[in-house]
Amino acid sequence: MKTEAPAKEFDCVRFMREARTQIDEEIKDLPWPELRQWLDSQRPTDPHLAALWDEAKPPAGRKAARSRS
Repeated sequence: MKTEAPAKEFDCVRFMREARTQIDEEIKDLPWPELRQWLDSQRPTDPHLAALWDEAKPPAGRKAARSRS
């Protein structure tokens, strides 16, 4: 016998998909220099994530390594 699951207060999968769709729409036509500026403007406000963000950025004057995919 199956019982119905209670309604979700927060659907994390739906939230993630909506956020990804919004970001994709926002950046889809940006050329690389503008995309780089957009990425730089998205620094996290959480102190732990911000520290990781800063650690992952290349030093000033040095380009980031490009993946070979």
